[in-house]
Amino acid sequence: QVEELQPCAAGVNVDKSAGELDMFSGNSGRERLLNEQRVDVLEAALEKVGVGLVHFCVVLSVGLCWTGDAMAMSAAAFLTTRLQQEWGWASSTPADVLAAVVWVGMLAGALAWGVVSDRCGRRFSWRLTTAIAAVGGVLSAL
Repeated sequence: QVEELQPCAAGVNVDKSAGELDMFSGNSGRERLLNEQRVDVLEAALEKVGVGLVHFCVVLSVGLCWTGDAMAMSAAAFLTTRLQQEWGWASSTPADVLAAVVWVGMLAGALAWGVVSDRCGRRFSWRLTTAIAAVGGVLSAL
């Protein structure tokens, strides 16, 4: 049985039965015990299901998409200097605006696709965004 927590200086709770400090969550001993039990049930369920080829393919696909996304962002950062030289921009303002537009587009896309994926499903949204990114990558390479 877990004793009631006693408040201590600076709002830190001390669990006298376990001698532990719960400085961050402020959870009581019972809440902490329930959270640990939930974690144990989740871990047991994951152990029962196991990891197979499908899971490996999902992780690989998502990892490759994130890598492509990161490469696109890096390319945009590297290209702004080259565009400034190539197009003869006297100041860095157009390049800065171009970089800002890329980041604003990423923010707007993340917000919009979050809503779309909530309404239409994550699989559909992930496939569609991956297809759009692939087509955009191919077109930008031309």
